[in-house]
Amino acid sequence: MSFKAKKIAVLGAGLSGVLVAKKLFQNGHEVSIIDPGIFLTSEKKKEIWNLESFSRSKLSAIDIDVQKNVRHRYQKKLPLAIGGLAEFYQAVSIPFHEKEFSSWPISKSDLDPFYKQAQEWMNIKPSHEHGNISPLAKKLYHAGKELHKDPYYHPIAIDFSTCRHCSICNQVPCPWDARFSPSLLLQELQTQGIRVLDRSLVTAATMKQGKILNIKVTNLENQKESTIDTDEVIVCAGALNTPFIIKNIFSCDFNHIGKNLMLHLLGNVIGFFPKPITSKDHFEKWVSFSSDYFDSNGKVRGIIQQDQMTGPQRILEYIPGTFPKSLFTKIYDQLTQLLVIVDDESCFENQVYEKNGKICVQYQDQKKDLEKRAFLLKQAKKIIKKSGALATITTHGKSIFHACGTCRMGVNSLDSVVNFEGRVHDRDNLWIADASTFNSSGGVNPSLTIAANALRIADRI
Repeated sequence: MSFKAKKIAVLGAGLSGVLVAKKLFQNGHEVSIIDPGIFLTSEKKKEIWNLESFSRSKLSAIDIDVQKNVRHRYQKKLPLAIGGLAEFYQAVSIPFHEKEFSSWPISKSDLDPFYKQAQEWMNIKPSHEHGNISPLAKKLYHAGKELHKDPYYHPIAIDFSTCRHCSICNQVPCPWDARFSPSLLLQELQTQGIRVLDRSLVTAATMKQGKILNIKVTNLENQKESTIDTDEVIVCAGALNTPFIIKNIFSCDFNHIGKNLMLHLLGNVIGFFPKPITSKDHFEKWVSFSSDYFDSNGKVRGIIQQDQMTGPQRILEYIPGTFPKSLFTKIYDQLTQLLVIVDDESCFENQVYEKNGKICVQYQDQKKDLEKRAFLLKQAKKIIKKSGALATITTHGKSIFHACGTCRMGVNSLDSVVNFEGRVHDRDNLWIADASTFNSSGGVNPSLTIAANALRIADRI
């Protein structure tokens, strides 16, 4: 059977969307990628995210109400930029364990070749191959070794030949493009022939008997509309946005759309040492500890990782006026922290929904997840104490950046939104290839698995 190139529209230029677009373009298809974001060049990143006056206000475009539990709400701003949340990606790239696929309709072996391809495309290498591992990371590694915590230097997506070892590597686009960036890859693809419609939204679709014939695209700057004929549509807008795109634009109405949200419970243990142990010019995300990843029953708890301390200039913005800021500046190099990422199990009632034009999140912490976090934080505290910390502080949080599960994979529209291939039920040519298809959140940053699964789905189109 002869090959026939298809017209393919990819909705969303985050990590999954850009990798899907690259894969399909390489396979010979005509690809258009559509995203409402601003196209950040390296120059714009340096202009907006400079080291002295960090601010997200210039790119804040989406208000998200997040209900952490029944009683508490808070507002959170997310940036609107080509590359999506992966532009804020923290570089640590660990695949899911095979046990974490027990609730998926695929196995890890189905993803293994795509993990390998994602690692190549994202320039992911074991951190020890980069050299220059910091003295603090080595200290934490040896402490973990003595405590039998199975430390290892994890894979990382940073080109250290251009890395400045700055203190803004957490949740900030890299001004020097040392960290893997979907927007950089998309710029390369654009020069090769992929059509990029930035500052644009899909606002309607023409359908016939479950098949999408074309989509209407509106430019957000000039409000001009255009129609794109398409053979296939792949939605890669992320777990918070994808449910509303397939529901409002493509008229899907399955029970599981927007449900089963997973966010990852987080925690930090900050250690205070008697003398300086690092510098704001040191990169400090080298080592993970895996001995407590599973409990005695083989259930996933999560990971403990060395974490970069937030840059001093950002912390000072939040310190109360009564606190002696000069003292904090002096002790900053005596602080370090370990991050705990907890696998939060899928719960149907945890969901995203729309209210007054906003994306809202209803999320209730599960008792067993809180217990897992408490256990991992206790182990992290032991590691930091063993490393020489005089005192520790424990903090709790949740990552909206790790959202997944809102369009899960399954057999039919009664138990899921897409099949194992990523195709939306009852739609001939509509696919989802982002983290919303996940059936579990895993106990690590999901970025590498997002990338691998996106490449797997693209390979079937």
